[in-house]
Amino acid sequence: QRKMILRVIAPSPRTARTRSNARRRLRMNRASPLDNVRFALCRPEGPTNVGSAARAMQNFGLKDLKVVNAAPSVLRDGTIDDDAYKYAVHASWMLDGAVEEDIASACADRTFVVATTARPRENVPLLSLRDGVQRIREELANGARMVVLFGNERTGLTNEELTYANIGVKVPTAGDRAAPNDGADASSSQMSSKKYTGGSGASSGTGSLTPVSLNLGMCVGVVAYELFNQLSDDDVGNFRDFKSHQLTVFEKKRLIEDLIAARQAVDILAGSIDDDDDKEQIYRDKEARQIARVLSGTIASRDAVSFFFLARRILAIAEYANIDDGVLAAARLALEANPDAGAKKINAAVQNALDITLTQRELNRVLAAIRRA
Repeated sequence: QRKMILRVIAPSPRTARTRSNARRRLRMNRASPLDNVRFALCRPEGPTNVGSAARAMQNFGLKDLKVVNAAPSVLRDGTIDDDAYKYAVHASWMLDGAVEEDIASACADRTFVVATTARPRENVPLLSLRDGVQRIREELANGARMVVLFGNERTGLTNEELTYANIGVKVPTAGDRAAPNDGADASSSQMSSKKYTGGSGASSGTGSLTPVSLNLGMCVGVVAYELFNQLSDDDVGNFRDFKSHQLTVFEKKRLIEDLIAARQAVDILAGSIDDDDDKEQIYRDKEARQIARVLSGTIASRDAVSFFFLARRILAIAEYANIDDGVLAAARLALEANPDAGAKKINAAVQNALDITLTQRELNRVLAAIRRA
């Protein structure tokens, strides 16, 4: 009877594992600059890869893992598949609570984002892993909270995921080897270049090209090792003493949105803009990327205060200022003085009268409004 009672009250294997992992977390409370580094696996498909990544992270002192928008093969009823726990071995505790629904959530409280990528991407500075980790070290010393993004096993990071990145890093692999000359020993051939994940290397003995790539677990392990190697315990005191608060990804997104809204609030004849116009949307997306690039580095909160103030003051003033009538009046006077006046002359007249230079899009709206009148 006692055995029956013990079987009833005994925790399930998953519950027991969760309790064990909670105790392990309490023991792992030593301060380290690596505590401010998170790894995020974006859309992973293999549970074994997820478990191997967690195991590699623990081996090199990293404790913060997020699994973002994972494939159904990785998740079972909203929790990570048991195969991942098996491959994580002693790092299984890291998988508890690791699931994130989207990339925005995984990056929201971070101040600096690093993307692992095999090739250059638009607007994302690309560094070698070693140089990238040195940059990470510098940012951590300035109080940054970091997230490193790893893409899907087959397709890598999407363009949307890359928009969050401050820098990209590439992991070097063995590249092309020169094919041996006639009569030369194959071992004497020299490495002609380095290729990165996704490139082509030479097949042993034949010289034929074969794909060179790292699987997800391997890539996590290499990056984790390099971070561990460069962020030594001797630096802990220096990192811990920095107190300045940096803008998180979420806070920086708010700042960018405020600046974009302020910029658009002072558009000439903004009321005539068709929000459903594809060309207008493309222009606004381009403008948003330009502002985001300017703010791509880490920003201390105290340095951002003036930008928040400026953007919100412009928005408030724009509600009461009506510059459209002045621009239209200046343009009409220019046309009355010279009916054949071209765009440049009309723009010059507006600039002389109001000290405002119109964009081509604004000028087109002004001319259309005058024609309609």
